[in-house]
Amino acid sequence: FFSCFFHPAARMARCLYARRQTQLQASNLRSVEIHLSELLGTSKLEPDADLGDLGGTITMNEVAKIDKDIQGALGCSARRSWEEIHGGTLGVAVGNKAAMHEFAKVDKDIQGLLIFGVAGPARLAGLKATQRMKDGSLSLGDVLQEVNGAVVNEPADVVRLTATMKPGEQVRLKVLHLSNKRTETVKVMLGRVDSVVQEKAPQTVEAKNRNAEVRKQQKQQQQGSRLQTSAPHGFDSRALGAAAGGTLSINEVAKVDTDIQRALGVSQRRSWQEIHGGTLGVAVGNKAAMHEFAKVDKNIQGLLIFGVAGPARLAGLKATQRMKDGSLSLGDVLQEINGTVLNTPEDVVRLTATMKAGEQVSVKVLHLSDQRTETVKVTLGRVDSVVQEKAPKKQEREQPQGSLFQTGAQHGIDGTDGHVRLAKVDSNQEEKALEEEEQQQQQQQQEQAQGFFG
Repeated sequence: FFSCFFHPAARMARCLYARRQTQLQASNLRSVEIHLSELLGTSKLEPDADLGDLGGTITMNEVAKIDKDIQGALGCSARRSWEEIHGGTLGVAVGNKAAMHEFAKVDKDIQGLLIFGVAGPARLAGLKATQRMKDGSLSLGDVLQEVNGAVVNEPADVVRLTATMKPGEQVRLKVLHLSNKRTETVKVMLGRVDSVVQEKAPQTVEAKNRNAEVRKQQKQQQQGSRLQTSAPHGFDSRALGAAAGGTLSINEVAKVDTDIQRALGVSQRRSWQEIHGGTLGVAVGNKAAMHEFAKVDKNIQGLLIFGVAGPARLAGLKATQRMKDGSLSLGDVLQEINGTVLNTPEDVVRLTATMKAGEQVSVKVLHLSDQRTETVKVTLGRVDSVVQEKAPKKQEREQPQGSLFQTGAQHGIDGTDGHVRLAKVDSNQEEKALEEEEQQQQQQQQEQAQGFFG
């Protein structure tokens, strides 16, 4: 027995078995970690990574790059291409010095970056974001001061320190809690982009009250009739994130949408609209994304467009996306804004951060599909209108006894191809259906919890 037990082949078999068990345990832990956020709340949150900063940049790790809604506009295949060039996410959105000292009025002696949005790992670690209260005052959150011992003075520092890190890696964050002036070092494990995008946040009292108000308004509709669009409930299109360790402008990100409000409150949207202007509606990658990932000729100058929304979509700009056969369908390259050459995403920040909605910019683009250069006039849109933009749906939803009629809206402006569907629905039945849907969601979450832990 002992000779067999200590035989080299037997020892190797035991080692392989132990290694496999370790891998399975790690896999199970990852599975629990990915779905843990779904067990923490009942209200669905798909953070866009909401927030940017005043004239500065935010990291691509602080933006939820692709979510289920954007898939409806660009196709599920686009998600795979983005996941190939994106790593883990820290889950914080930080403002620059102007946002902290001029907007939030934080003492100028305090160093670091004020946190304006948290999701995923940062939320689970207990970091707090600044938001506006009902009385109009600001509730100051935490200040991010160091990442792995390195001082952060601008959002680009967070890019540099986290852009190459992967999900599962642990970082040490030094934060200052402005609520009690206490400094703390917090360990945060970077999360998966897709798990943060699909994170479900606890439904706040404000969100519940808002939902109740919506139902009350629905009841008061004349004869129980309503206009039902052909887009699914809550469907919207959002700008994509940055690429391969690069940065993107606050004007290229949909900062706060109705989903993020469920977690952070409607009032925070107003505070962000005070410091954000218009949006061009494009998400661009850096040189690595264009030449190394998309394999665009290195002689071509500019920034490859990976996402379009609002003004850019209406202007006909095209984004790069992955096709069903796995190949990349190359879109447009953004080369100039108002005659100024673009070499990095920061250039887009610098040229558009101070502009307002309604201002017109001259954009020079190269269409990679036919190698044709074109100058396009684009009118900057409002951030909130781009956030609420509804993407076209592949198949129209079926509505009982619905009749189709033509609106005066511009084609594609609301994602319904200029049409809305009219359906008479009893308001009491609709409210009952909504309640049943919520109960089903809660039951599914309980079943998932039993599956993970029982």
